[in-house]
Amino acid sequence: MTHAPYTLYRKYLNLTLVCLSVLFVQFAYSATYTEQELKKLATLAPDSPNLRQSLETLKEKSKGKDIESRLLYGKVLLSAKEYNESLIVLKTINTDVEPRALVLMGLAYSFKKEYSEEVRMLEILKKTQPESEYVLTKLAEAYFKIKNPAKSVEVLKELIKKQPKKKKGYFQLFDVYENTKNSYEIRVLLADMKELFPNDPEVYTRHCKYYAVGGFLEQAIESCTKATTLDSDNAENHVYLGLTKKNLKDEAQAEKIIKKAAQQFAKSELAQYTAGQLSDESKNWEVGSRYYKKCVTFHPDSNRCHRGLAKASFEMKQYEVALKSFTLACDKDPQARNEFRNAITLLRTKNRHDLADMYNKKFEGCGLSD
Repeated sequence: MTHAPYTLYRKYLNLTLVCLSVLFVQFAYSATYTEQELKKLATLAPDSPNLRQSLETLKEKSKGKDIESRLLYGKVLLSAKEYNESLIVLKTINTDVEPRALVLMGLAYSFKKEYSEEVRMLEILKKTQPESEYVLTKLAEAYFKIKNPAKSVEVLKELIKKQPKKKKGYFQLFDVYENTKNSYEIRVLLADMKELFPNDPEVYTRHCKYYAVGGFLEQAIESCTKATTLDSDNAENHVYLGLTKKNLKDEAQAEKIIKKAAQQFAKSELAQYTAGQLSDESKNWEVGSRYYKKCVTFHPDSNRCHRGLAKASFEMKQYEVALKSFTLACDKDPQARNEFRNAITLLRTKNRHDLADMYNKKFEGCGLSD
């Protein structure tokens, strides 16, 4: 009986410790961060000599118990593209206590193209950040990368349900539907977006492009006309309005709109290429070549503009310019390879065998870097 008070005390102490443990675990899993905090954490500094010099100092600091030091070291390792080393460091952090480590581990797996592991990290993170736009959009992206668009759609619909007034989830869902060629769901989604975000320039720009490219001409005219009013500084809106007019056989108005867009938006690849195509149709090669030259000046990686310049230059017998443009375009552009081959055949029929041989030598290297 003399030990009864001590026994009761031990039982009370054990019960208290259990309760505290439960509270600690609950606190750990309830840790939430703002969108700004998560996005800031996921924003990496560019790799640089100064950044790499800081690694040794951070490495020493990360050996202690300070979680912030280990998070920072893991993040800097990511910036330095040391993905495996970063994961080793981040895995020493108890993610039950500090879910921010999951954000960085998700990035590391994404950089390593291990998307299934990225999904796993983000699904765990989602338990503590169920409302986070950052987490849900990244998770949807990761599911799409592992060829699970149905799960991607499910996650994005969950985001839209939780945050119906934010546009990002809708746009990302649109991209998934577009990539999976789900035209019915696209049209339903576009109608919903138009109702939820009336007079929103981004929404009408998306409407305009989809309906113009898809051949829904009446809807395209309405959307593109309004899009040019809501966002007159977006070249895309003007170009797709012009193309829609063209498809409706209003050739004069189409030409006026497209040429004005090319003049107004000198740096727009779409505007310069479309104006070049319009000139090609009327065999106005000289004017077309000017549009294509402007295009490749600002967009040297535009294969279609190099292809257009090659064709226009060839028609004007500017064979050296054409050869250079064919060579730049043919590596990644199958259509350019076909036109390059046709140009060689045409040169041979004209008995320009010297030029044909020169062209053929360059043509043989096409596609080798694919």
